[in-house]
Amino acid sequence: MPGVDIMWTGHKVISKVISVQSIEELMEVLRRPPLLWDNLHANDYDHKRLFLGPYTGRSTDLVPHLRGVLSNPNCEYEANFVPLHTLAQWSKCNSDAKHDVSVSADIRLETESEAGSMEDVPPHLGPHAYHPRKALRAAIVEWLPQFECSKSAHGRVLSPAGVLLSSPPPPGATPDDFQPLSSELVNSLVTQPPAEPMDCVPPVREDEVPPPPKDMQLTAEDLFLLVDLFYLPFEHGPQGIAFLQEFHWLRSKGHVVCEGRQKRGDPSELEEWHRRADRFDSMTQATCRLLQHLTAVPNRSLLYDLYPYVWDVKGVISLLNAYVKWMGFSKGYKEAFVSGEQEPWLFRGGLTAELQRLLPLESVSDLFLYKPPESPCSKNYNIRPYAPRDETLVYEICRKTCDDGMDGTEVFPDYP
Repeated sequence: MPGVDIMWTGHKVISKVISVQSIEELMEVLRRPPLLWDNLHANDYDHKRLFLGPYTGRSTDLVPHLRGVLSNPNCEYEANFVPLHTLAQWSKCNSDAKHDVSVSADIRLETESEAGSMEDVPPHLGPHAYHPRKALRAAIVEWLPQFECSKSAHGRVLSPAGVLLSSPPPPGATPDDFQPLSSELVNSLVTQPPAEPMDCVPPVREDEVPPPPKDMQLTAEDLFLLVDLFYLPFEHGPQGIAFLQEFHWLRSKGHVVCEGRQKRGDPSELEEWHRRADRFDSMTQATCRLLQHLTAVPNRSLLYDLYPYVWDVKGVISLLNAYVKWMGFSKGYKEAFVSGEQEPWLFRGGLTAELQRLLPLESVSDLFLYKPPESPCSKNYNIRPYAPRDETLVYEICRKTCDDGMDGTEVFPDYP
């Protein structure tokens, strides 16, 4: 029947790339343009993953071959601004930005985002040429003000309307058996009692959050980091990849530190190791700032949708920063992950799970059994090795808790 539209997800439920050729072949069979049901940003198969990256993997040449595009987005409503904004930009473009062919596979890392970083965006793009990172930048510029809008996490509570809902009369009842309620009685059910003089102070509304101080305000750099940490099903963002790269390098060059302590090896290599360790620490602090700035935003609805994911990845990165070690994984795994041949739900957890697998522990999951706080908390804790200067504080903790968790100072009066 010619009036029936047929929805198509691509060759897979979640397709990394949907080519013009594949749609043309489909049209020959269907004899009509398909309606694209795009699951690129759907995260209902893995509650640990969130997809904030730009719309990609679909050429703008597809537009005239499609009946339309339906995006199946993240389950979290507030997390879909960038996916939908970049999809809208894509729909208005008529050409794709050309990628630099000189950036070949031997230069590009195997986990690098195919859309590239902001530095990879061609400087002279036409207004109707689509580039994912350029579209991402435009989306973030418009998304940032949304965080400053005061909005309750659970929506505004409205007072009940003065409407009386009628119910079906019981069988056998006659109209004379019922008398309408007076307007005074109806209104008494939906209006508040008169206030006493001491009750005139308006109550504080839960959704009114004061604007944060300047040093706690969310920035565009924070949002770029947020998006890169939760990018797309088949690829991590450039800054997410940087975490993996630095872990890999620090782990593979760990012997340099041992040789340096023994006065062996190349001093320049030891200096580079410490420099890159400091760089990784700076990257970790940026993640901590992201969480702190996020907890201060007036838009509590956005905060509650994003907070569990940011809290989780921040905890993993902070723990890895404390260890400064990680466990490598084989190239074969990466090839399977980024090729698009496998459905993404086979690789649970996204970047957060990959970072967890880097820890040098047999059962790394034992460290991550804690669920995110039910209410956002801005307190951060630093995990570090014991130092001699901590001795006095350790004794103090022992004295204050040794009596079944209670203060035991009187039990051991002779100890410091």
